[in-house]
Amino acid sequence: MSVTPERIPILANVEDGNTSDKKWNMEFIQKLREVLNEEEWENILYQADSAVITENLKDLHAFSLTFLSRLPDTFGLSEELKTKAWRDNSWKQIGKLVDKKDAAEYRFQVFEEKIEEQTYRFEVVHSSQLDKQKAKRLEGAIEKEAKELRKAIENLQKTAFHCEADAEEAKISFEQEHKVSLHHYELAISTEEETVKRKRRGRPKKEEKVETKTVYKIHLVELRQDQEAIENKRRLLSTFVLMTNELDRGKVSDLDILKTYKGQSAAETRFRLLKDQQMIDAVFLKTPERIQAIGIVYVMALLIYGMLEYRVRSEMKAETEALILKGKRKLFAPTGKALLEQLDEVRVILIKQNGKVLRFLPDNLNDQTKRIVELCGYDMAIYVSNPVEKSNE
Repeated sequence: MSVTPERIPILANVEDGNTSDKKWNMEFIQKLREVLNEEEWENILYQADSAVITENLKDLHAFSLTFLSRLPDTFGLSEELKTKAWRDNSWKQIGKLVDKKDAAEYRFQVFEEKIEEQTYRFEVVHSSQLDKQKAKRLEGAIEKEAKELRKAIENLQKTAFHCEADAEEAKISFEQEHKVSLHHYELAISTEEETVKRKRRGRPKKEEKVETKTVYKIHLVELRQDQEAIENKRRLLSTFVLMTNELDRGKVSDLDILKTYKGQSAAETRFRLLKDQQMIDAVFLKTPERIQAIGIVYVMALLIYGMLEYRVRSEMKAETEALILKGKRKLFAPTGKALLEQLDEVRVILIKQNGKVLRFLPDNLNDQTKRIVELCGYDMAIYVSNPVEKSNE
């Protein structure tokens, strides 16, 4: 499915769940090219997930399609650009992109580099908030590294060496084999006196002298987290790289690149609605044709849903008073779901009289419900007006 930044679907198709991203992307782009005219095609900024870069980079040039995506970390260039950005430290501050108290603040740097002889614009973006999932993975990596290192050192400490040179060689070898990136540790060599095992059998006599020997052992002096390395890792994890083949900043500004990318949730939120288990799980269809048919019905419903949300939000930009919806929520940008929950309260009274059906609305209609309908460009008469008569022609 392809949606506008306002989350209104413009193109959709039902695909087999096993369809590869490479195949799906190019078929979708081909269809999009057929739907849009030349002017629309030239002005489009196609935003897709990183699979479009991994699999379809050459094909995108064949279509002369202006695209935007995230450069996958599997590309060595991704880490190079992040490292370069932190080294240059020439960030352009943007601040928050949304008006929320706990919203992340952003800054970026822009570079131009080549991939397969083609020049692209890369925008290295730093977010003030590390993604919760990435933060959890980092904490797990720190804990795992410390655990594995302690276990290895414990095994090393059990070994006794007969001379200091052997112990030193083992210490150097261990440090070379156990290089860590998130911790700092220090080993040292110490001497211990060990009892030499008696060669004779039987209980030793009182006056018999206990024979000992000096051995060398390696022990842990210090193990601590490398805060500088961890902070550097945290910075890199909270940094990502955007990639586009649009080099004209007058056409698409650096800020527009970031805003467009952050708007990718537009498609994701619509997919969540389409895949809602309450809608999908109870449906069983026998043929692919029927699956496609119900898919189109869902998308058409989603289109109406999106238009409702878009119209109300557009009109609310000029309003000074928020909508007060169910749960006493004050909203200037309500979701379609919140609007439908409010409209669901409308009840129409039907009276059959002289073979006709008369429709009335109760007098106690909620003012906010009336306001939603008006913001959509209608009035409450749409609930009671006579339906369009079916033509016999």
